[in-house]
Amino acid sequence: MRKLFYAMIVTLAAFVGFTSPGSAQSAGGISSVFAVDVNNQGPAFVAEVQKIRALAKKMGLPGEQQILLAEIAGDQTNTIYVVIEYASLAEMEAANAKLNATPEWQAFVAWNQSAGINVLSRTVLRNIGGN
Repeated sequence: MRKLFYAMIVTLAAFVGFTSPGSAQSAGGISSVFAVDVNNQGPAFVAEVQKIRALAKKMGLPGEQQILLAEIAGDQTNTIYVVIEYASLAEMEAANAKLNATPEWQAFVAWNQSAGINVLSRTVLRNIGGN
């Protein structure tokens, strides 16, 4: 379970930086979707994510992201979903590798662990229908 947590949190690197809105949504684009249990720490989680986004933007990393709260979702209510869109899998992997190498990312991972924040699932989707 711990390996799964690390694997998922490492890929959360994707929710950083920005590209033009249309480029990541074109046919063939990739959406990386994380369901996150923020352990009743939604505002703190969002603040930490904003720090990582600022770092990624400074580094010039691609990836357009949204943070969504499931308000009416049965058992999934209050789950936070982080959705990151990339032009390709290669773009996503390159951005993750660069961000994972930073001390700021390591601090973010450690903070998530200490705060009891868990990635519940990760899904990678390919856009096959255009915008």
